[in-house]
Amino acid sequence: MTQKNVLCHSCALRMSIMHQVPPPQPPVQTRSDHCGNGRLLDETYHPRFSIVYETAESALRYFRKAEDNGESTTAADERNSLCCACLGLYQFLDAVHAPVVAATIRTSRFIDSSRLSVNVSVHRSVSFLWLAVAAIFHGVSGRENEKPNPTALVPEEHANFKDFYMSDLRARVLQYLVREHSELSKVKTLVGYKAYMQEITRRAGSDGGVTEPQVQQAFVYSPDNEGLVADIAAEHHQLKNLTNGTAVPLQYCSNRSEGVLTYSVIYDYVFPYLNATGCWTGDAADVGRSGNFLICEPATLACSLQHSNIMLIGNYRKTRRDLSQSPWFVNGKRVGSYSLQEAIADPVLPFFFPEGVTSLPWEGPMKDAACQSVKRPRREVLEADQQHPGVEKLNPHRTASERVFGYGRYKFHSAGREDVDVRMLGSGRPFVLEVISPSRERASPEDLASLEAVVNTSEEGSVEISELRITDAGILLRMAHHSQSKVKRYRCVVWCSRSIPEPEKDRHFQATNAVCDLVVEQRTPVRVLHRRSLQSRNRVIHHIQLVPLNAHWFLMDLETQAGTYVKEFVHGDMGRTVPHLGQLLNGRTDIIQLDVLGMTADGL
Repeated sequence: MTQKNVLCHSCALRMSIMHQVPPPQPPVQTRSDHCGNGRLLDETYHPRFSIVYETAESALRYFRKAEDNGESTTAADERNSLCCACLGLYQFLDAVHAPVVAATIRTSRFIDSSRLSVNVSVHRSVSFLWLAVAAIFHGVSGRENEKPNPTALVPEEHANFKDFYMSDLRARVLQYLVREHSELSKVKTLVGYKAYMQEITRRAGSDGGVTEPQVQQAFVYSPDNEGLVADIAAEHHQLKNLTNGTAVPLQYCSNRSEGVLTYSVIYDYVFPYLNATGCWTGDAADVGRSGNFLICEPATLACSLQHSNIMLIGNYRKTRRDLSQSPWFVNGKRVGSYSLQEAIADPVLPFFFPEGVTSLPWEGPMKDAACQSVKRPRREVLEADQQHPGVEKLNPHRTASERVFGYGRYKFHSAGREDVDVRMLGSGRPFVLEVISPSRERASPEDLASLEAVVNTSEEGSVEISELRITDAGILLRMAHHSQSKVKRYRCVVWCSRSIPEPEKDRHFQATNAVCDLVVEQRTPVRVLHRRSLQSRNRVIHHIQLVPLNAHWFLMDLETQAGTYVKEFVHGDMGRTVPHLGQLLNGRTDIIQLDVLGMTADGL
């Protein structure tokens, strides 16, 4: 007699519901044989499959095999006892996969998270394998060798393995996490508690005894990806090419496919692929009568963790003129010693990453969660500026990843920006520091006040922040709308070629001071034309106040619409801004110094 394939009880139960046949017996009622390692087999339920019932002890062979470096004496038995439908995903769900994921979360760096989201993705190819096995399962005792009609529709609720596995895995994982860790030893229904504790000990690197995880708290489940987010992905390397668009028609290859699925897709495409890759033996034209599944290695389950980003909002004042807003590199060399965003972020990041601030290496477009973090102490970051002499034409992003403290761990957003030689005074400019996947999420008002004080006393007080607080992710949209509607106030020192010794008698001077809501047309300035498209924009000068310093020099306060190029309004930009201050004063004008005195910040 041909050796039967193994089917786990969970898959057999779901397939019996799918084909509306009597279910397999529960483990406590089945007439079964021991097959080693404590697992049970039922050879009587189905003519083509042996139904396997895993126990916590038998499932722990994964841990023993890892300790034995794969030389376990039960290795052959393991291969012969792997469920051919789920490749272990359901078979070891309770005793291995769920407790290991829970232990991964418990031993993570996210020490004070209160909310948890669990996302599960399963490679589409696993669904096709499961349906191929289900097609053979159709031939239960009494209708041996039968298979579903090729034109029959696969029931929608069974067509995607990911959909039903996702809810089951999530529920099993949450059993370990909706309670505090200290309470789990009292829960009798946790089949994988022993595996859970062993994995915690292994991840902690302990040589003996019970290791307490650093994440002890109970979580509240959040379906909105807020707080700690666990992304779990399952796949099998022998099946991945099944859904690359060449073996199976492309319209069926996505987990989001909405088209109806018939068994003809399984017979015409899936079985031939499995046969060609050595995963199944038999005649694709007669799958009901012959053939065995030969996949011996279990599917892999990977869990990656990240935290939803934390948004810190505040106002900054910049009191230095030679300070760029972001790190500035030209041909691999830094321009200036530091930037405004570094002056703010560098003191703040250690609070949200208490285990040590890490930088993410630049790998083209940055993928925050995918990049492997590399610890770079700030001392090394500062020294790196001295260690790259003669570097030319380097990508500035790559250079920044090597020399900027905490690169990739935050994003800096602001309601506009001032030029490098312009100070930001008054009540300051609104900014948002977006901390990416922080280890710590809780910050009290006292903590935020302390962070403010640290920033304000660093870098010789060249950058000051105020009103630092935590806000929601919608702040970026609100700030973008605010940037288009705000009114800004400036003060600058200007020079005029025409001498104005008696301003109170000069009609041009008096007319300029009487300006109210003057509309000017500004073409894209020459100084930014290399990075901005050529456009003509109308902007409003709401108010001008000139105070003479002498016959040629003046202090000018003005209030403008957001987006006005103030420097160009003063000197005219070779006629690209009309009218400009020189035309109003009937002379050539130029700007020497410029400060931003304030801006409206309502609604943030």
